[in-house]
Amino acid sequence: MHTKNITDMGIDRNFIRRCIKNKIINPAKVPNEGIIDQDKIPRKYSQQDVEILWEAYLYRKMGFTYDEISRLINDEQVQLRKPLESLIKKYENEIEELQALVTFMKYVKGFGSLPSAPQKLLGSKSFKEYLQDFMNLLDSEKLLIKTISAVDIINQTDDLTILPPEKQIVLDEYYDTIEKFMASKNISFENGLWGIKEKAHLDPSSKEAQEFMHQLFNSQKHLLKDHDHPAWVFSLSFLSVLHSDSDIGFFIKKQLGEKASSFLMEALFQFLLTEEPELLSKYFPEE
Repeated sequence: MHTKNITDMGIDRNFIRRCIKNKIINPAKVPNEGIIDQDKIPRKYSQQDVEILWEAYLYRKMGFTYDEISRLINDEQVQLRKPLESLIKKYENEIEELQALVTFMKYVKGFGSLPSAPQKLLGSKSFKEYLQDFMNLLDSEKLLIKTISAVDIINQTDDLTILPPEKQIVLDEYYDTIEKFMASKNISFENGLWGIKEKAHLDPSSKEAQEFMHQLFNSQKHLLKDHDHPAWVFSLSFLSVLHSDSDIGFFIKKQLGEKASSFLMEALFQFLLTEEPELLSKYFPEE
């Protein structure tokens, strides 16, 4: 067997060279006149060489040094338990950090932007701790992440009746969570965002349309438990999501349809100008 046969298995050439250099294997050289660089002289590998390479590759993937691998392969006395305990702890910490990062990335992908970090989270802590604290603050009830996961499935599926079981479980858990959550807040879908479909025929600046925007605004304040929640944050948060390529923006526009989505954006803009007239004079001053 030659080097190409082994690289085709997924073991790279540099790893093979390092194994030869560290005397982990010593495959026979194939005579080839004219080659000066000894590292590039073709080799022929026995079945035993291949088996040792795979064993060494596993040790390397676990994090052992080439020197440690050489001693392990050559049956020298090398302790496995303590080095493995240390490596396992290291990788578990890396996994936790990656999981925290993936959760955060799903949030950003879902909403289309980085959330603002509260000052109290900044300080001397690890990146993993920072991300975990951030997500706990953003999503104490884990509702946002469940929403984003459900939205991602719905966005990628044309027929929800033929979902794989694992995706159906995610959706069922989400629907159950959102139903309990909305019931606890005395909010119904008809009085929430999905009621927009029934209002889409209205003039966005009409009294009825703006009363509905106020209803949405008051619902958000209630959910956030923040009676001082500003109207401009409510309006711009919705508008930024609808204008972004975020998962939730795509989901809302897909579920509402073009007419209702346009109505919502225009009604939100009108609500912003009505509730925050100083923004109009600040950004669109009269000449």
